[in-house]
Amino acid sequence: MDTALIKEIQIQKKFATATYKNFVALRYGMIPCCVVDAEAAALEKELCDWQSKLKCETSCVGVTVNENVGYLTSTPYVDQPKVSQTSSASCPSVTYCPDNSVLENILTSIKEIQTELNKKIVDGFVFTQETVSTEWIIPHNLDKYPNIRMEMPDGTDINGQVTNIDVNNMKVNFDVPVAGTAYLS
Repeated sequence: MDTALIKEIQIQKKFATATYKNFVALRYGMIPCCVVDAEAAALEKELCDWQSKLKCETSCVGVTVNENVGYLTSTPYVDQPKVSQTSSASCPSVTYCPDNSVLENILTSIKEIQTELNKKIVDGFVFTQETVSTEWIIPHNLDKYPNIRMEMPDGTDINGQVTNIDVNNMKVNFDVPVAGTAYLS
């Protein structure tokens, strides 16, 4: 098997392990015994992802024909024959392509996506009850009867009697006074 591919798989595995350990630490409070630098693993993974996607070879220089691919237009290229690698690089080597139109189109597409995301209506609401109470009044203004999940400050799920007052307000009653957070969607 290609050594560059093995190295890339190891980087992906290291990132997955770091992400899982971070999740377990945040969700369950279980600090891992072995320290894994999650930030370094994420950077290595992003670099590998970027390098594996950037396959533009020197054959694209001087080509002026553009092909439309989704929102992006890109300059076509011809894959070069594979060359065995003996270096200990973390990822396959990348050839720089001086065609700036690809980058400009990607940036334009990102701006379009951000604009679309900003137009989206928020479809969720988080309510926090700071003081203990047997009744929570939740003004969510979602203009619907939402689903609700509640938890105590320590993360333990709790259940209560949910009553929808109207499409923008709800009430939750508990047998004992509790504080916590309600997630509405």
